[in-house]
Amino acid sequence: MSAMATDFIKRFTPTPLETVVELSGTRIRLETNCQAAADQLRRAFATRAARTFNAPDFVLRLVAESEDEFEFEAGPVVHRLSHDGLSFISLGHKSFLACDLVGRRGISFISENLVRDEKMFEQFFVPALLSLLNEFIDAPL
Repeated sequence: MSAMATDFIKRFTPTPLETVVELSGTRIRLETNCQAAADQLRRAFATRAARTFNAPDFVLRLVAESEDEFEFEAGPVVHRLSHDGLSFISLGHKSFLACDLVGRRGISFISENLVRDEKMFEQFFVPALLSLLNEFIDAPL
């Protein structure tokens, strides 16, 4: 038996690509494992690129997974839960965003097909991400 158990939830997936944005004076570092996701995030936040390189106030890791199919006839069914500083947004089958306001960290696992579909990314992922980030920005410290 191996000393390391299989990491089914892929907690240790490297996210070496990053971009830093600024929303309402809050610096947010977005990290990802997918060049297409990094490009989409840069386009979505082009007008909000951070001008200085200070430590971020919030870090979000986005892991794009290639094995999932992302096919929706009218778009994904979006569900949101939020309680006691924790928020979770489901974007259909196997794609989600989660945020810990106190820990100032977030994680997202999404289908690479969603990332590569610019219209779906803009229509579903970006608003969900902005919703979480605005919740963090508006939260009392």
